[in-house]
Amino acid sequence: MQNKFRGIKSFAFMLILSILLPSISPLIDLSPRVAEATDANGCDFYAAPLGSQTSPSGQLGSGTLNNPWDLQTALNKKSVVTSGKTLCLRGGVYYGIFTSSIEGTATNPTTVRSFPGEWAVIDDNLVDTLSENMTATTGFTRCKFSSGKKWPNGTHVIVDNEVMQVNNDTVTYPDALTCLRARTGTTAVAHSIGAPVRPGEVNIFIVNGSYVHFRDFEVRNSDPSRIKARTIYNPDGTWTVTHSSLRPLGIYVFGVNNKFINLIIRNTGDAYGIWSTSANTEIYGNFIYNNGWISPLRGHGHGVYAQNKNGYQYIHDNVFFNNFFVGLQIFGTQGAPLSGFRVSGNLFLNDGTIFEGVGGNAAKDIEFTKNYFYGEDSYVSNPPPTQISGKDCNVLNCSADELANYVKITNNYGFSENSTQVTDGTVKKNPVGLDIFYQPNKEQLGRGLIYVYNYDKKDSVSVTESKI
Repeated sequence: MQNKFRGIKSFAFMLILSILLPSISPLIDLSPRVAEATDANGCDFYAAPLGSQTSPSGQLGSGTLNNPWDLQTALNKKSVVTSGKTLCLRGGVYYGIFTSSIEGTATNPTTVRSFPGEWAVIDDNLVDTLSENMTATTGFTRCKFSSGKKWPNGTHVIVDNEVMQVNNDTVTYPDALTCLRARTGTTAVAHSIGAPVRPGEVNIFIVNGSYVHFRDFEVRNSDPSRIKARTIYNPDGTWTVTHSSLRPLGIYVFGVNNKFINLIIRNTGDAYGIWSTSANTEIYGNFIYNNGWISPLRGHGHGVYAQNKNGYQYIHDNVFFNNFFVGLQIFGTQGAPLSGFRVSGNLFLNDGTIFEGVGGNAAKDIEFTKNYFYGEDSYVSNPPPTQISGKDCNVLNCSADELANYVKITNNYGFSENSTQVTDGTVKKNPVGLDIFYQPNKEQLGRGLIYVYNYDKKDSVSVTESKI
C-alpha cells in the first residue's frame, strides 16, 4: 500500500522525515503523542506527577493505580520494583531531578515506561523559592526553600544570579539546608523571601541500577534561556567572564546493561552521558534534539557523550538534530577508554559525530554503519595511540581504509550542503530524483522511520506503508 505525504507527517506511530535541499527547512512533526497501547495489566507499580509516598489520608503510598508513588519514591524501591516488574508512569509532567536505583537481571530486566495510552515527561525546570531571607554572607550559610529538603546533596542552584551549592546537613539546621555561597565566580548578595531558585548544572535523570529498560517517555528542560553569564577562575588569580548555560544534563548512566528505548530527550545540556562504568548501554529509537547552550566561541552540548572500556555501547536508529555542538561525541583523555561502540541506523540532521582520543588513548573497535546525514558538519577526529593531536576527515568522504584499525565506516549515506550526495566516499554532483530509506522500529510494531531525500523539491512524495 502506498500513501502520499506532503512535507512531513506522522500517523499510526509512523514518523515521516523529509530531508530537503538547504533552501527548504526540514520539518519534523513531534505533536503530542502517547505510548504504545498495551494491556494495562502489564503495569505492576505506578507513579504519578501528584503521587506521593504518603496518600491524602496519611497512609503510606503503595504504588498502586489508585495510590501511586511520586517518581523518586518509586525509583528508590529497589527491593520492591525488582526483576521482571514494570513501573508505569502516569501521563503528565514530573518536575524535579531524579535518581533511579532499581535493578533487574540479565534474563529478567525491569521496565520503566509511560502508562499505556499516556505520555510522561520529566522536566527539571522546577522553579523553587526562598522561604526565608538570606544575608550577603560567604561560606556555608543556612538556606531554606519552599519545597523543603528537595534538592539533592551537592546540587548547584541559582538564587537570583548567585550560584550556591546545596549541602543536606540535617545536623546544623534540622529544618533547613546548608548552602555554600558564591560558587563559580558569582558574588554573595542578600536575597529576600520569595526569591526564585532554579537548578544549575545538574543531571536530570541519573541511572545507577542495571538491567533496566526505560522506554516511551520524555526528558527535557523547559527553561528557554540558552546563555547565562558565568565567571571562571584563572590560574593567575583573575576571573574571566564567559557564557555557560549551567544547563541541566539529561540522562547520565552509571549502571550496566540498561536500555533506553523510544525516548525523547530535548533542550538539556548533553542529552545522554554513557561512561566506562556503564557497559552495554543501548540507546534505541530516540529523538534527541535541541540540546546544548551558547558560549562566545561556539555551541556546547551533545546528543550523546560516550566513553567505554568493557563490552559495547549500542547506539541504533536514533534521530539527532540541531544539537548545539555535535550529535554523537565519543571522546576522552588518557584516563577515559573509548573502545567498543556499535553505531548504526541513526540520522544526523545538522549534527556531527566525533570519535576522538586525546593523550594516547585512541578510539578503536568502533563500527559506524548504515547511518544517514544531512549537512556538512559530520566528521571523524581520531588520532593513533601515539599521537596527541588527531586527524580530521569528513565522515561522508573519508575511506574506510583510513581508519580501519580504529573506526570501521561502511554503508553510510549523506547529503551535504554543497549539493553533493555522498555514500561512503562516492560523490555525485547535483543529484536528482528521490532516495527513500525505511527503518521499522524493532521495539514497536507499526512504528518506524522513513527518510526521504527529496532532491527535486517535490511538494508530495509517495511512500510504502507496508515497509514499516
